[in-house]
Amino acid sequence: MSSGADVGSADLAAALEQRIARLEAKEGAPPRPPDPKRRDKWDILQLLIPLVTPVVVGVVGFGLKDSFDRSLRREELQLSNVREMRQLLVDIQAEAVTPESAQATALTIAAFGRPAIGPLVTVLATGDEIRRPAAERALRALGLTDAEAVCRPLVGIVDNRNGRYTWLTHLSAWRLAGDLECGGARAALGRYQALLTSVASPDQLARLEPVFDPSVPADMDSVGQLRAELDRAQRRMGP
Repeated sequence: MSSGADVGSADLAAALEQRIARLEAKEGAPPRPPDPKRRDKWDILQLLIPLVTPVVVGVVGFGLKDSFDRSLRREELQLSNVREMRQLLVDIQAEAVTPESAQATALTIAAFGRPAIGPLVTVLATGDEIRRPAAERALRALGLTDAEAVCRPLVGIVDNRNGRYTWLTHLSAWRLAGDLECGGARAALGRYQALLTSVASPDQLARLEPVFDPSVPADMDSVGQLRAELDRAQRRMGP
């Protein structure tokens, strides 16, 4: 019996030793390289980043340069326009200007588009019987393509109650507002009609003193012209 037990113990020990040897051999073996077919998305992204980065940087850089170049060209064009427009404004304010040359100059200013609106409104507000009609005609021409932009300063003029503009400037502004069918002037029109209705006789003209520039005094004939222009503008603008 003891002989059989010894054999069994020997077999068991040998089996254990073999198993330990296999484990040690397995642990000591170098790690197997990863299978390229089993790379996950992160591995692929890491491989692509060095390739894609120069392309992205190039595209972004080109876009920034193009944007900067366009901005620079726009500023240069604006500066050139300002210089040319300044000379035209000097010409229209010249003492020897005639109605024909004033109209030609004003229309040339209008050719600059929206940037010309401010200078032309200034001529409209400060001009005399030669310059004011020229500015009015040029603004009307501008309004054919950009009525909203022209209407905004016109509403500012007729809604002003600080005596900044003469009644003649108000008259031109209402004539333009009607011709351009300035919808934004409807509310101002109602207020203006109420103002003129309150002036029914010469002794009530004092109510207009805070409204108009006193350099051109308003009389009842002025009130009549303004009323007629308001009625015309209302018909043009509609209800």
